[in-house]
Amino acid sequence: MTLSSDEVRNAWRALTDEAMPDEALINRMCALPSLAVLRRMVMETHAFQIQLPHAAVKVPLTAPPLSVETSADPATAAELLSLVRRKWRQLGTDRPHWSVTGKDEFLPEHIAANRTAFEASGQQDLDLILAVLNRNKLSPDVFTHVCDFGCGVGRVSLPLASRFPRVTGCDVSEVHLQFGREAATRLGIGNIRFTLVEPPVFGMTEPFDLWFSSLVLQHNPPPIMAMILRRAFTMLAPGGIALFQIPTYINGYRFDSASYLRSPPPDATEVHVLPQQEVLALAREAECDVLEIREDCSVWPPSEAVSNMMLFRKRFV
Repeated sequence: MTLSSDEVRNAWRALTDEAMPDEALINRMCALPSLAVLRRMVMETHAFQIQLPHAAVKVPLTAPPLSVETSADPATAAELLSLVRRKWRQLGTDRPHWSVTGKDEFLPEHIAANRTAFEASGQQDLDLILAVLNRNKLSPDVFTHVCDFGCGVGRVSLPLASRFPRVTGCDVSEVHLQFGREAATRLGIGNIRFTLVEPPVFGMTEPFDLWFSSLVLQHNPPPIMAMILRRAFTMLAPGGIALFQIPTYINGYRFDSASYLRSPPPDATEVHVLPQQEVLALAREAECDVLEIREDCSVWPPSEAVSNMMLFRKRFV
């Protein structure tokens, strides 16, 4: 099924109360396989989310502090990361594309029919990156090496490679990485290097000037999140930027490694928190300055959770 431009325009206006922003977006959405997929894709955009009446409902400013253990000794950290890797390796085997988005149309039995929609969804992340750069008066042309952390099967790495000279995709699952390599080969894309996330470097072996991660850090226990961010800030070149999404508060959340390892949840997509002050401390340690901190709708409901999209820039030496 091919959607008409009128169907796309009407769906966009009905859901966002706005006219379509550009012809390129119309053309991408016309290639989607069904109105259901189109509706879901529009509902993921910022244009739709700002229309939500409950988007203004936030965790109150009087919320109490959380008890979150944010560091671990090397042996404990290795055990935590091993658990993450086992879960995501299994997801990569059982439901590789679904694990990236959680959408049923990307389950193994549906991915062949919906592969175009899956790959098109990564363009939204590239559009977000370019919009953030533009808002902060940063030209994308100055960034030559992008690190897509938590790249999965390459959903975002592939469109990034169309705009930036070099892309490194890092993921904890070898199975996901192999799907990414196969997709890049199929599409004739040769400027992506896929690397396995392992401590202490977490797949980040070379400096980069743009680090991006969305809907990834939250699936790691807080000590692992902190270790990843410390490494990312360390490897960021002077003048480089880090743009990433991370949950910083969930009502009632608590974490300590000993309790977690005694009874780990079976769900690989569990959501963890790294408090905002911890993120800012890691950035200061690496001489990275805040350019933006925005609340988003990545962890629902907004009345129970705070998820931030953060933008940092590393100082020039």
